[in-house]
Amino acid sequence: MAEQLPDELLKEILSPLLDVSEEKFLDSSELAKSPFSLSPLSSSVVLEVCKSWLRVSTPLLYRVVVLRSNAQAKALERALKSNKSFGLFIKKLRVEGGYGGAMKTIIQASPNIAHLWITLALRSEGNVSGLCLSLSSINPSHVTLHDSRYEARNAQVFKLAETLRNCLEKWTKLTTVDLPYLSDHRAALRADSLAQSLVVSKSLKTVNALTRTYYSVPSWLRILGDSTTLESIHLLPTTFASFLSQLQQLPRLQSLVVFEEVSPRGSRSSMEFEPSNDSSLGPTLIPSNFTFSPMRVTPLLHVSQDLRDRVWDLVIQFAIGINALEDERLPTSGDSLTWNKTRFALCRVSKYFKTLVEPYLYAYPIFRGMDSIRGFAARLKEDPSLRTRLRALYMSGYTFYPQDDIQDTLQQTFEDGAVAHQNKMAVVRVIGLGGARYCTRIRWDVFESMASASGPTIVSLRNLHIESPTKKRQNPSVFSKFSALRILAGAVLVEFSESPKNINRDNLPNLEHLELMAASPSCLKVLSVMKLPMLHTMSLPSSKGKALLFLESHGSKLRVLDIELEHEVKAENLSVFDLCPNLVSLTMRVFKNTQGLLNPASQFKQLKLTKIVLLKNPAINYKRFDHKIHASFFEAIDAKKNFPVLQEIQVDFCEWPTLEHEIKKSVWPRWAEHLATHNIRLTDKDGRHWRPRLQS
Repeated sequence: MAEQLPDELLKEILSPLLDVSEEKFLDSSELAKSPFSLSPLSSSVVLEVCKSWLRVSTPLLYRVVVLRSNAQAKALERALKSNKSFGLFIKKLRVEGGYGGAMKTIIQASPNIAHLWITLALRSEGNVSGLCLSLSSINPSHVTLHDSRYEARNAQVFKLAETLRNCLEKWTKLTTVDLPYLSDHRAALRADSLAQSLVVSKSLKTVNALTRTYYSVPSWLRILGDSTTLESIHLLPTTFASFLSQLQQLPRLQSLVVFEEVSPRGSRSSMEFEPSNDSSLGPTLIPSNFTFSPMRVTPLLHVSQDLRDRVWDLVIQFAIGINALEDERLPTSGDSLTWNKTRFALCRVSKYFKTLVEPYLYAYPIFRGMDSIRGFAARLKEDPSLRTRLRALYMSGYTFYPQDDIQDTLQQTFEDGAVAHQNKMAVVRVIGLGGARYCTRIRWDVFESMASASGPTIVSLRNLHIESPTKKRQNPSVFSKFSALRILAGAVLVEFSESPKNINRDNLPNLEHLELMAASPSCLKVLSVMKLPMLHTMSLPSSKGKALLFLESHGSKLRVLDIELEHEVKAENLSVFDLCPNLVSLTMRVFKNTQGLLNPASQFKQLKLTKIVLLKNPAINYKRFDHKIHASFFEAIDAKKNFPVLQEIQVDFCEWPTLEHEIKKSVWPRWAEHLATHNIRLTDKDGRHWRPRLQS
């Protein structure tokens, strides 16, 4: 099929795959953070599809060339020697190093280079001989210079800088130059000498220096003001009065300067940190002074009222994100703000829209302030029938701590729902907002009232911090009321009576997912006694050695486990692999090291485990990584003996090296290549794996 497509059409299809954006090509970050440092896929794979793709893709592939290592430079040198026409395709060349004599062949074979990106941030072992011998053979129209803020001072840099100065004066097609220098740049002397060469240029029209704003006019910028051909110097806008006053004293330079408006990356929209006044009133209270925009037309005017209501109800559900509200995914604070904003905006459209939206306000209330829950409770007292609409409660952690009166209000609301003969509550989810660090705090007596009011219908309790204001041991029989509960996530810092008569082993029969950021020892003991027949996922990231009893009781059921490594793997010579033979995914918090995790004498065999995740314990300082304490784990991996189906080991403290000298020193590529022989992929916290580099 691909061979039947005309070349013109194939070119349009393949161009996006092989194109390098202008933004990426111009990027002047530190070389270690280059956008090309961790490319997910080699673009050359496109050439391997078929002969027609090879024919069409080759010019596209060579159009923009990025070199990041000596091996890449030598490979390109060989390719250009074997087929001299390839060099004619090169229009843009980005050189992130010196790369020795190979650069002479590459540049001399590429006479059509129009845009050259070149760095002066070179190490002393870099070899710029090829660059220095060949740069004069090309005539680019656009040159982007890269440099380190802390001036590199070695013979290779001095040689290349001198060559560049000579070329900048002589390149007759040069119209645009991008400079990386700041007003307080440590390489100010080099910047001045390069600026003097640019002044000599007879063709230069534009200089871009969009690195940052300036508080004073740097000397190199003053020098550029003497250019007779320069038409514009593009800078970022500045608010420094000192810069502007100095610029006014340099009329020629002032006439050249153009302040370029650049949108800040990742700027937050106002809704992320400035909730509207309406949402601060509470999600379930529609202010009486709401104004409605008059609708000049009535959509669906000629259909029945029932059909119109059903159609608009579907539209409303889509607009307010009903699927997200019904989802088990834990919403962010940004989600809740968006939901509130959308719902209030729809209420303002018309009275008809308000009528349609109002049921969802009471079905999925979002409490972001004290007034909202007070208003909600008052509204339920006025109209008890609203209890039947309630499906989920979303509560901000900041709202419920440490406000005892709010806890009392919430408790009374649940108690009213529990004793009502009609209009009983049927809450399905209770969700805390704000992330794991800001769990919504719930008093034990409030939790008991919640169990009495809606225990049989609740399927999910997420991000809740359940605590008791007293040291009194509580009765765990309350869990018998949560017969439908599938997800329990948060913290349970309540001490329970461990008397067998108070523990029903059949409690929580549908619990599938248990995630405890913190738990009292007695809580884990009580859960260990229960059968929990449906449990398959367990997270206990701060176990402190308390999880052994739980794993002995329920380890064989678990498919997914997240646990602290210290204590659990060594207690009584039992490893987590022995206790949990049916795991599919295992996440372990590394407290100090991974030594002892894999005992060479151990006979366990994980027949289902496909992924292991190692997370660093936040209490440990990982600024200096000691590879020796982890070497035994990675080098002891025996896929055939212990992990026959293991596919991935993800390590969140793995940092892939990006520069040649870093790659030679780092242990991560070596470990990745060792694991690859067992068909196991080593990935970093973002899921990126190591791609073996070309070897010289």
